[in-house]
Amino acid sequence: MNKLECVPLAPTDDLESFDCGNVALNLWLRGHALSMQKRRYSRVFIVRQTGDTDSTIVGFFALSAMSVQRPQLQRTHQRAELREVPAILLGKFALDRSVQGRGLSAALLAAAVDRVGGATRHIGARLLVADPVDERARRLYARYGFVIGPAGRMYARMGELLTSIAASAG
Repeated sequence: MNKLECVPLAPTDDLESFDCGNVALNLWLRGHALSMQKRRYSRVFIVRQTGDTDSTIVGFFALSAMSVQRPQLQRTHQRAELREVPAILLGKFALDRSVQGRGLSAALLAAAVDRVGGATRHIGARLLVADPVDERARRLYARYGFVIGPAGRMYARMGELLTSIAASAG
């Protein structure tokens, strides 16, 4: 398998051939990702395999800043002195059907966590929050220490998540 390259989404990227099997995610990538990025609601990153002559996109994720009200969190994620906990939302996360089942979900999550880890060296964020689209995504997030909260969102402490991702890569 070729090496993966993670880069910010650009207006010149061909999004039409991407198909993760989830119509809503496909439509969001094609119809809303660039607009959301331009308006600074999120940053979208695409992943492609280097060495491909056509640079086919095999995955993407979107990151946004957010805060979480303390009552929405499990007690272990709460801090008594804060009413709101600074966080980063992993709002969109998908792999193309052509690469599903090859273990790339963990690599895509590691790429997202790497970007978030870089951001947290410059801004405060205690949690990474994920919106899993299905049970498979919930299992992936749980494997790396995310816990489920109200409304189906999942939460992971940044320090623990960075350690977990580093341990799985090494």
